[in-house]
Amino acid sequence: MPIYVTVYHLDKTIIGKTEGEVTLTDIEGYLDDIVRAKAVRYRKIFDATSGTSVLSPQDVETLRDRHHRRSAHAGLFRHSLGPALAQRDDAGSLT
Repeated sequence: MPIYVTVYHLDKTIIGKTEGEVTLTDIEGYLDDIVRAKAVRYRKIFDATSGTSVLSPQDVETLRDRHHRRSAHAGLFRHSLGPALAQRDDAGSLT
């Protein structure tokens, strides 16, 4: 899996790092790792500088739907999820 996850329970922080091509299955595995670690509410740093997304528009929609289902199930609301940052490189790709 090209997403490596490190959980720091004492700091309540998660660091995810990508490598190679990242698929929907990889992202779902990353999210499952966070749930298994009981670290959903931890701060997250996600370094995607060494990875390339191969997600289709349908994959993005699938992730959005999964997020909304889990958030509703957990009683979370949009404003409680915290800030997120996506940055584009010089070629216009998301990093």
